[in-house]
Amino acid sequence: MPDAAGVPDPLPRDPFTTADARTAGYRPHRIRDQLDAGAWIALRRGVYCTAGRQAHACTALHLAHELDVLAAQLAVVRPTVASGWSAALLHGLPMPITWSGQPPPFVTLTTRSGWNKVIPGVRLHLGPLDDDQVDLMSSVLVTSPLRTAVDLARWADQSADALAVADAVLHRADATTEQLAALLARFRSRSGMEQARWIVGAVDPRAESPLESHSRIMFARQGLPTPETQVEIRDGRDRLVARVDFLWREMSTIGEADGRLKYAIGDAVYREKQREDRLRELGFEVVRWDFSDLRFSPRATANRIRTAFDRGHDRPRDR
Repeated sequence: MPDAAGVPDPLPRDPFTTADARTAGYRPHRIRDQLDAGAWIALRRGVYCTAGRQAHACTALHLAHELDVLAAQLAVVRPTVASGWSAALLHGLPMPITWSGQPPPFVTLTTRSGWNKVIPGVRLHLGPLDDDQVDLMSSVLVTSPLRTAVDLARWADQSADALAVADAVLHRADATTEQLAALLARFRSRSGMEQARWIVGAVDPRAESPLESHSRIMFARQGLPTPETQVEIRDGRDRLVARVDFLWREMSTIGEADGRLKYAIGDAVYREKQREDRLRELGFEVVRWDFSDLRFSPRATANRIRTAFDRGHDRPRDR
């Protein structure tokens, strides 16, 4: 309530609701004045933030999405937890490559009870959610990395995007393959379970980038044999020459899923060429690709790898 001079109390939170503002002593005309002056920003119907809060959110993508999540949670009214791609972004996990580095175009929330209320720009899921599957990040409740990986394995439109998240969760030691499988087994819904089981079976904690995860999906879809991952290549004197992303040992072929040489400059180009030349001297074929190759020409990329297999069979190996 306002004090004797009619000055409203401090707002209880930021973002806040119309009810919060009214409780603090802002009458409808004062709320309109704050909005017209630009001191408050309307985020959703009946949900606002201060201009300072919005300015802070504009400094980073995850902060902007965090504000979107908080506003959506206030709009839903009942308790919810950020989940799916919203949780992935807040945890710093890989986003779908088709989003080109942008935050999710929607907010994903999970609630333990109630009904699937339709709110623009919000995907609301209803389901069980144990306390140990929820983290508090800043002021936002989000699903844990483990739960986020399992949810996206079931929900993601593209299996490669979900595999990149699961790989990252294991690579960061946020969970184990056994924990992924155990949590997935607790869900009885058939929706998305076939994809999720495949992802859990294909996850690789050695993967160091989303491109490596997407590459393994391409190998499977194009009928290529499964390679070894993150392999150290040594010469005849047991000296380390390189650590490579993929190795098809029987075909003497190395795959590099990074486009390193394409984007290197100056001394980095020279060092990378030296590295590749040394691998070829040891009898290996080397094939490189990047995201554009996987997205726009996966078959041609697979054919380049097969051609390298053919050459690799015939090359002498000094290892």
